[in-house]
Amino acid sequence: DLTPGITNPDPLYSVTSSGQPIYVADMHRSGNGIFTHSSIRSLLAVPLISSKGEIIGTLSVSSKEPEAFSRVDEHLLTVAGGQVAIVIENIQLYKDLEERRKHLKFAYNRLRELTELKDQILQNVSHEIRTPLTLIKGYVELIREDGIGGELTPSQQQAMDTISRRADDVVRIVGQIVALQPLSDLSSDRTKISVSKLLQEVVNVFQHMISGTRLSLHLDTVDPELCFNGDYEKIQQLCYNILDNSVKFSPDGGVITVHAVSEETYVHMTFSDQGIGMDERRLSRIFDTFYQIDGSSTRRFGGLGLGLAVVNRVVESHQGKVWVESELNNGSIFHVLLPQFISEN
Repeated sequence: DLTPGITNPDPLYSVTSSGQPIYVADMHRSGNGIFTHSSIRSLLAVPLISSKGEIIGTLSVSSKEPEAFSRVDEHLLTVAGGQVAIVIENIQLYKDLEERRKHLKFAYNRLRELTELKDQILQNVSHEIRTPLTLIKGYVELIREDGIGGELTPSQQQAMDTISRRADDVVRIVGQIVALQPLSDLSSDRTKISVSKLLQEVVNVFQHMISGTRLSLHLDTVDPELCFNGDYEKIQQLCYNILDNSVKFSPDGGVITVHAVSEETYVHMTFSDQGIGMDERRLSRIFDTFYQIDGSSTRRFGGLGLGLAVVNRVVESHQGKVWVESELNNGSIFHVLLPQFISEN
């Protein structure tokens, strides 16, 4: 009743080519010349089939006695063959994974080396750019105060103002690039920071910047007892970047409002504007590095697309949250949650 014997000189070859179990009851009588002078009389072989249906080998048993195997033996060997195939696949999978692990480890170490090199280059570039810019600004201030051979004319004064502003722009851009480096754990750098004082300082800077325009910037009353638990410079930079974004995209006559309240163990800040807003597609990428709302060659708004990426880095380093509500042509509201300083008392 078993699979009939075959005449191919190599029964195992027939198993791999047909994918079917083969039973040779008597090798000497079947004409399988390869085994004619062997002590093997009967042979039972089954294919080893992978999970993908591929034949990866054979499993066979033999006996010195003719007609030594039954239908039950064939069934048991087929079941055993299935288990052996799984073991072989797992061994191969382990070897493949181990090889990939070695490649990934090498790639990770190389990437870490390149990241450290990049960070060092950024620090060096930052220093090399800031130093001459500081000298430029110093000479600009000197010329403003003393003039060159006399008092500056209005056009000369305007030129000095432009040079000073552009130098500040370059310093700010360099600072944002450096700020994109991974921020370390801030647990040892966190201090108690007055929310109202920090926001008032930031708002004062921007109110001076937008003086002479029709933009309005308001800071709602903040509880004087409300404090951050964080890094002062980084939180200040976060606020600068969000307000810079709001000012940049606000229309003439637009109103920008800053608000901060206590929310459980967080300080919840909102920055509202009446700017151009964003659709859902742009909202999903707003915190990506180098992403710009208008990336065309004729875009109206400057910048490298780093400001909000830095905001996201700062929030992550403080274990906070940041999100945006916005509608196209209907303004935006930036929400920031940062840890609140909680007194032990």
